[in-house]
Amino acid sequence: MVEEVGKKVKKDAVFHEVVMAVVSQNVNVRDIQGKLADRLDLQLKKETEDGRAGELWNRLNNDKQNLVILDDVWEELNLKAVGIPVTDGIKGCCKVVLTSRNQAALEDKDEYAWADALKQLRDSDIDGVDSRLYSSLKLSYNYLQSQDARRCFLLCCLFREDAEISIDDLARYGLGMRFFKNVRTLKEASNRVHTLVGTLKTCCLLLEGSIDKNKVKMHDVFRDVAISIARDNEAFMVRHGVDLEEWPERDEYQCSRLCFNNNFTCFFNGTRELKVLDLSYMLFRLLPSSLSNLSNLRMLCLRDCKLEDVSMLKDLKNLEMLSLRGSSIKRLSPEIRHLTRLRLLDLQSL
Repeated sequence: MVEEVGKKVKKDAVFHEVVMAVVSQNVNVRDIQGKLADRLDLQLKKETEDGRAGELWNRLNNDKQNLVILDDVWEELNLKAVGIPVTDGIKGCCKVVLTSRNQAALEDKDEYAWADALKQLRDSDIDGVDSRLYSSLKLSYNYLQSQDARRCFLLCCLFREDAEISIDDLARYGLGMRFFKNVRTLKEASNRVHTLVGTLKTCCLLLEGSIDKNKVKMHDVFRDVAISIARDNEAFMVRHGVDLEEWPERDEYQCSRLCFNNNFTCFFNGTRELKVLDLSYMLFRLLPSSLSNLSNLRMLCLRDCKLEDVSMLKDLKNLEMLSLRGSSIKRLSPEIRHLTRLRLLDLQSL
């Protein structure tokens, strides 16, 4: 994308010359100098990095408007050592654009820590995702300092592609799963998720919501990578837009969280360990009878469902959070009193 921007400003004659170099994780000043020189059609004759930097400096410091784009920067880069003239107030100095997935990438970091993180990358491919892109995104995920941040990122892949993800929903999911360390109440979970979302947005792993500041979005490529990681690390199974008639009888899917966003006939046999279930926007009038098998369920979301009777929920003795927001339910059945562990009942827009 940044290369297309460079082509555009060059075509529009915004700058006299536009040159670009990809920096990547292992910074090699000599290699960067060579890439910039090739774009400038400049033959570097000096052998040392300092000498080559001087040649580049003289070429770019030519009293003309020049743009240098340095893409995929992972650590602090000494522009003067490369040969890029950027001194403030000096006529002819270059404009420089730096791109990175992490806003903190230009801070001083230990090169050995980066090398160690890179070594931990696992060779893996996802259909439709370039292997180099996958590796870069996986590294960004691995380099998140807290387990809570990594789990918050993975929770976002449970929502459909291009969804506006509510931070409140993330807090409820996380609390239901006991995902966050030393978090015991919904208020604590909400505070933690707001902090984690801020971290993920700073790292460019999540995007701002289109309208509501209390919502975020996940790029579809990032979501594909998150699904792959979650499948391996957390045993997630994400199926959107698929007719799921029964739960797959496979040991590796001893599932602890489920989300559905389409009409389905589902039997919850073999899923007694399920902790979080989202059945939003379903059109069934009665809940599946097998739902009563979910004795360990902590969070159930029935948002905007066309329901007539929810009396069977009395069997969910461990339920802590229940959302009936926007559903068509006319009144709560008396059996709801059996939910003695309930700490959140969302009845908005009824």
